[in-house]
Amino acid sequence: MFGKKKELEAAIEELKAKLSEQEALNARLEQAIEEYKRKESAIANALTRAQSDAGKVIDEANAEGARIINKANEDKAAAHAEAESIIAAAQEEADKIKQQAEEYSRQSALKAEAFMQNYRESASKLNKALQRAAETAAAQAEHFRACIKDSNLDNEIEMAGEYIPEGDAGINADELPESYENPAELMRSIYKIENRQTTPTEEAKEAEVKAEEAKEEHIEHADRGPTAMLKEEAADIEAEEQPMMTVNEIVGMCSAETSEEREARAAEDRIDDALNAIIDDVLQDS
Repeated sequence: MFGKKKELEAAIEELKAKLSEQEALNARLEQAIEEYKRKESAIANALTRAQSDAGKVIDEANAEGARIINKANEDKAAAHAEAESIIAAAQEEADKIKQQAEEYSRQSALKAEAFMQNYRESASKLNKALQRAAETAAAQAEHFRACIKDSNLDNEIEMAGEYIPEGDAGINADELPESYENPAELMRSIYKIENRQTTPTEEAKEAEVKAEEAKEEHIEHADRGPTAMLKEEAADIEAEEQPMMTVNEIVGMCSAETSEEREARAAEDRIDDALNAIIDDVLQDS
């Protein structure tokens, strides 16, 4: 009996030891469970915050996407409006240029037609004026021919022969220079053709011209230039010679000029003036 009690006490002690171990295990398990619960709560909170942050990010991304899309649509509309404005301005400018070109073409055509009409009228006037001038010239030539035919010009020929020096055998063109370096040489050639001798006054003038040319190196003076000297020499020649009879004087000897002839000559002068004016107009227009 006593031995069985000890076995029971030993079993109880063993059970107590196991109970203590079990309680310690339970305590550890409860601590682990609490740790798990704490971690679970932290994980749940983290997931909740992450979900909330993800929602915010998604909302912000959606908002930014909408803003970008709206901005792109606005830019597209503005670009489209600007393009339409540019196209409209370009079309308006093109229409304006086309109208100006058509107007210029029309004006050019009108000017060309007016020019051609004026040219045709001027050409017609010119042809008529030329025809009248030709008819007048033919009439005057016929009148002059008839006058000369019935006239005796022996006296006039004899009078003209008085101005030819005796023994004049003429002058060969090869004896004359091709060009003249100064007016003095020109006057000497003129005197040679006329078989005249230069006078002391003329020789003095030649010497004066040569001195002026050597001094001034071919620079003409307004009062003593080569042109003035030629005029003076020509005046001296005309003063020394007797006037020659002209064709008009010969015609006048045949028949006195009638009033009709004077009117015809005046008409001829007017025709010449009109003809020159028409020619000037045609040359200016062309």
